Amino acid sequence: MPLTGADSKVKDPEYCNWLKVGLALYYLKDGLGSFIQDEVDAMHQSLLQKLYNASTVPAQLCSSCNAKDVKQNRNTYIWKFKSRCPISLCDTWLTELLALCTNPTSSKLYCENCAVTAWPKSPWECAKFYMPRGQTVHNTGPAQNDSQALLTLMANCKHFHSKLSPGGIQLTHTVSTIRNTVMHSGDMRLSDNERTSFITDIIKLLEDPSHLISLDECKKAVIEINKINTDSLEVFLNTDMETEMKALSACVQDLRQELGVHMVETEKTVESLKEEQNNLLKQMKEMKDQVGDIDTKCQVMGAEFKQLSRTVTSDLKYVKGQVRKQRASSSVVKKTVNILQRKASLQSRKVGKLEKKMQLIKGCDSQTAKVSEININSDVRDIQLLLLSAYKGVQIISVNAVLDNAVYWKDLEDFYTDIVIEEEEESQRIKNKQQLDKAVTSFRQIFEKCDWKVTRIILKAPAGQGKSTFCRKVVHTWCSVQKKQLNFLIDDETSDRSETSGLKHEDELLRFDVLLYICLRDISDEKTLMDVVYSQFPLDESQSHRSHIETLIGQAENNKVLLIMDGLDEMDNSKSFIDKILQKRLYPNLTVLATTRPWKVDELSLIRPAHIDLLLDLRGFSFDNSMLFAKKMFDNYYKDESAMAQFKEDISKNDVIRSLIHVPLLLLFIVQVWYDRKSFPQTIHELYLEMLDVLVNRYMKGKKRIGKNQAQQDQKWPLESTALNANQKLSKLSLVKHFGDDFLAALCEVANHFPINGSGETSLVFDEEVLLELFGKEGISKLQTALDLGIISKSESRGTFRGKICLTFLHKIVQEFLAAINICCREDRCNMFLNSLKTFEDVLRHEQIIKFAAGISTNQCQKIFEKIYESISSEDLSLTIVTMKGKLLLSKCAHLKGSNLSNFTLDDDVLDFSESICLENLSLTNVNTKSKLLLSKCTRLKCLHLSNFTLDDDVLDFSESICLENLRLAHVTMKGKLLSKCTHLKYLNLSKCTLDSYLLDFSESICLENLRLTNVTTKGKLSLSKCTHLRYLHLAS
Repeated sequence: MPLTGADSKVKDPEYCNWLKVGLALYYLKDGLGSFIQDEVDAMHQSLLQKLYNASTVPAQLCSSCNAKDVKQNRNTYIWKFKSRCPISLCDTWLTELLALCTNPTSSKLYCENCAVTAWPKSPWECAKFYMPRGQTVHNTGPAQNDSQALLTLMANCKHFHSKLSPGGIQLTHTVSTIRNTVMHSGDMRLSDNERTSFITDIIKLLEDPSHLISLDECKKAVIEINKINTDSLEVFLNTDMETEMKALSACVQDLRQELGVHMVETEKTVESLKEEQNNLLKQMKEMKDQVGDIDTKCQVMGAEFKQLSRTVTSDLKYVKGQVRKQRASSSVVKKTVNILQRKASLQSRKVGKLEKKMQLIKGCDSQTAKVSEININSDVRDIQLLLLSAYKGVQIISVNAVLDNAVYWKDLEDFYTDIVIEEEEESQRIKNKQQLDKAVTSFRQIFEKCDWKVTRIILKAPAGQGKSTFCRKVVHTWCSVQKKQLNFLIDDETSDRSETSGLKHEDELLRFDVLLYICLRDISDEKTLMDVVYSQFPLDESQSHRSHIETLIGQAENNKVLLIMDGLDEMDNSKSFIDKILQKRLYPNLTVLATTRPWKVDELSLIRPAHIDLLLDLRGFSFDNSMLFAKKMFDNYYKDESAMAQFKEDISKNDVIRSLIHVPLLLLFIVQVWYDRKSFPQTIHELYLEMLDVLVNRYMKGKKRIGKNQAQQDQKWPLESTALNANQKLSKLSLVKHFGDDFLAALCEVANHFPINGSGETSLVFDEEVLLELFGKEGISKLQTALDLGIISKSESRGTFRGKICLTFLHKIVQEFLAAINICCREDRCNMFLNSLKTFEDVLRHEQIIKFAAGISTNQCQKIFEKIYESISSEDLSLTIVTMKGKLLLSKCAHLKGSNLSNFTLDDDVLDFSESICLENLSLTNVNTKSKLLLSKCTRLKCLHLSNFTLDDDVLDFSESICLENLRLAHVTMKGKLLSKCTHLKYLNLSKCTLDSYLLDFSESICLENLRLTNVTTKGKLSLSKCTHLRYLHLAS
């Protein structure tokens, strides 16, 4: 029977339009069915071929993975299994399916549609991965799906995009929207225009020119859709029910699927809530157990506290009893002391009477002597007070810009770290042998060695080792000792001098009543020591201080005066009175401590070894003390205790920086650069370049603004083409970026004025007017910028400029670095520098500039080395971390000793020592070259150390050499032979060497002693034929 009111509904034209579109979607599913099934099978075959290089299903399949374990990461939106597949099968298939997905990070991918373990064997399980949510195990092909599922598959899977035109891909989304509009229509009515538009889009999809238009199923579907679109639809009540049921069946199926999905999601939510509830119950149980443990511990601790309180109470009672006994005994002692004091007073009265009688006998002369002695003691005390006042403002370190503020006396203990000092005995100085291994851990041990005969002490060290800081530390300690001494005497003026032992000072500096600290760079026209003292210390002419200090220095009885002269190498050579003091021709009883760089010790030819009572080498920090100094920096200055561990770890991984941290100044720079950059530079010159950047960046950060770059001047700093690498490095400096290259050029020109002028008139201290003239154009602004950055510091001088303002660089080594930049980038300055190298002593004097120039410019370095070759006598040559192309010629040298070549990288000859005479203490370390090291026809080669060599040709050619002693080769890799026809070879040690040809050819050699071969690998023969006098041969491993 027909439904009530259905007659009027089926006659509604808009309802008929809705039915026609529904039928069109039905025919669309039939038209696409076989096409989709074929393409899904083809996609599955391509995946098998890609993963297994075969078209068959793999033999081993997974049975443990579940679709519920596939989750999307909330941060990266990546789909993956919670736990990896045991055989890595499901993970691989998930990755490949996501690769075929148009949007792999979409949240609308539903692994619940699939049986993930069936992906390798079921193509349709792979297809369901791209379909809408709600697919079940009963869905085994296109026939079990509506048009919406098939359209979603085609839209989401890239495999189908290759079978459709660009318009066809867009039509899949359009038709999917049409289906949703029709099936979710509340009144099931469509207008004629909507019907026409919808059916047209469906037909366009079926007639896609790429592939679908040629399929028979699609053609049949198009014919049926056109038929129902053009023909009139006469629907009767009975037949209308069948048609409407077909159209509505899809809607009912969708609603059932959606209801099932919602039920599944609800069940999952309930399960997750149950799991969370169980976890919370477990946590509550664990917390309850912990609370019980805490209660038990509290009870135990309460009992222990009660027991401890009882013990403390009993101890207090015992202590109180002992105090009462001590008080009782002290009262008895006081009575005894009173009795003794009375007896002593009686004796003193008797002594007083006797002294009066003696005074009457001696007369007025003895009274005058006693008064003068009292006056002398008071004058010494006044001079000590003046010196304490003068030394109060002396900075412990001069690198105030590095630490943003100067380190004064009060901060000394926070940063000062002991440095290693080694003593060199007189016999060793005369013979120039290696120094004794006598480490001095503090300056007190130096003065403990000083008896009344030791009055001249020389402390030598290279640049940056802390000579000036060490001297100021001595001054600081003397001030502390004398201040406590004076406070003791002021508190009790009537006390006896022997009562100063109550201060308990076990310091050797206590015996010096007066300490005079003189910085030799500050003296200019002073001709005597007293002139220097008057110019650098505030001695009032109206008082008797001058005459008394002249008496103290002139007599220096019992070594009561200590004179510290800092910087012999920074002094004008014309100061003959300094030489006379060191030679003991002036003030022989005066204790003198002088510091200098090593080259100055050998240059002072008038000073004999007998004049120097104690010669010390300042070696810098030990490794432990270097780490201690770094820790003090991080703890006291940066307030970052956690940085030390990372700093120490980075140091252990960098051998180049580890070899530099024993130098205090370099360690200070290294800590600053590492803390700002969290990385280390590779060479020393890069360290100083980065240090300049640190100064500029901290200055700009401190101002809380980024200053505008200075306008580029018309006159640029001329950079030579040969120094292109230097130009690239310098142009990246923050100093150039913020202040312009003209400012850097001015700084380098000022720094270059002293080291190479050769006149000796300009010192390391500059007059402000002279410095402004050297700065040139806009000198005032450039000088102020240099002062703000801390590269140049300003102070009032009582020495060189007598009350004027004196200016100095941050440190002498910083001045030398800027001078090296000027030499490398200006040809005229380089020529002036080369002309100043007239003797090898000049080379040693400018050793630091040569090192910096070698790192900055290869071409200028080669010129400098050629100039060094012209020197006939070469001593104490030290070249470190040099990278160059070319050969270093030192052939036919006479007396080359104490040379240190380390971290070399050269493409040509490393060293040509051919026909040289007397090579001693030559050390070559970490050298990498592609040529040979020539030492043939040498006479008297001693103490040669070669370690970590990598050479492609002959390592050593000792042919026809005479007197080879203490030759040590360690970790050498080479191709070639060495050591034939040698005379007098002693103490040869070869360890862990790898050679491809003759290891050793000692043929026709004379006098081989103490030959030791250890852990040597070779592919050749050991030849010892026709040898004379072979003793103590050790062959091991």
